[in-house]
Amino acid sequence: MIDTDKYEGHTEGPWILYTTASHGPTIAGKLNDTDWQLIKDAPLLLEEVKRLQRDITMLENNLEHTRHRFGRSLEKCTETKESLLAEIKRLSLTVEDTGVMRSE
Repeated sequence: MIDTDKYEGHTEGPWILYTTASHGPTIAGKLNDTDWQLIKDAPLLLEEVKRLQRDITMLENNLEHTRHRFGRSLEKCTETKESLLAEIKRLSLTVEDTGVMRSE
């Protein structure tokens, strides 16, 4: 994890980049030390963004797998509950048909 506190006080963007014949690419305006640190750390920051994107994708895939798995389990529980209720009803009717009194 990157300590982003060290970038506090950087010049707010967007930064304007222009090219001159004598100096090549140049950023308009005066940059402070924090701006230079941010520029220097750009490759590190990009790697961190890529890592976080991979982590997010992995978490989304795991969540989808869990939803799918949990959904099937829930369906199975519902089917089992319905089967048990139907069997209870069937047995209740059978007991009533025999004239046997149920104890309460």
